Amino acid sequence: MKVAILSLVIIISSIAIGITLNEEDGKIILHYSFDKIFIEKINLYNQTFDRIQIEGLPLLNNPGKPRLPFKTAKILLPPQHIVNSIEILPKKKSELMVEIIEPALKPVPYNILLF
Repeated sequence: MKVAILSLVIIISSIAIGITLNEEDGKIILHYSFDKIFIEKINLYNQTFDRIQIEGLPLLNNPGKPRLPFKTAKILLPPQHIVNSIEILPKKKSELMVEIIEPALKPVPYNILLF
């Protein structure tokens, strides 16, 4: 058995993910809906940033990159099948009013012994 893993950065409120594979027309279609988007002002190092959150989704945490919500989809493929294409179709787009998106920071251990 093979597993296809798809990670997406999402800043839209609704999205349909289609993965090619099916008996009749060769497709599996998965629908995801993200209705609650929150934008919060935060202060880091005396600068104001916008934190974008979607209810139920974690945030990316790659230092130096924008800290955005993401959704991972794990799809188990039947034996002897491969994915030929992946298509992402937004159903409804939302325009977000943000100034500067919060960056992911480098993790700092909090149990450091100082001598």
